[in-house]
Amino acid sequence: MVITKEIINREYRTQLAKCAEIVPLKSWNQTPTGNGLSNKKSAFGFATRGGEVLVNQIFLGTENLEALKFTICHELAHFCVGLDKNHNKLFRRAESAFTKDLDHYKVMEQKEVLTNVITKFKWTVFANLEDGRRVCLGGVHKRTARWAKYPRKPTERDFFHNVLVESYEFIAN
Repeated sequence: MVITKEIINREYRTQLAKCAEIVPLKSWNQTPTGNGLSNKKSAFGFATRGGEVLVNQIFLGTENLEALKFTICHELAHFCVGLDKNHNKLFRRAESAFTKDLDHYKVMEQKEVLTNVITKFKWTVFANLEDGRRVCLGGVHKRTARWAKYPRKPTERDFFHNVLVESYEFIAN
């Protein structure tokens, strides 16, 4: 599903309702007032002092729905605990509660791809794991031998969280 403004608005309402079930709105430090778009280069979203959740317009036209949901929940957690709390332990607990149903591997991968769009990396590197997962490792400016000629020697194998990496893959951005 390609993300549009309507989908962002729908996800905002859906995630707000879900978060309000976890922590009732009357207990929040600040009540959210709505949502909108931003073109800020350094953030996927942010919570404004006026109560808005602004989502970066780079989500438009992508299929990064899990990352969008995570971004909205992240910003709602700021309103729940207070904007002055930044990313302290209290904030992290609220964020964790609000995002517990999301696929965090998919969120990480989608956020990495979006980061590469913002920073204009030439390539995105993926590790193909023995258990069938494909993990995004981030963006690079050039294809390096470390990944392009893997395995460098038959005895040199890489692991990702104790799972063998079968191959690396470069995708042009």
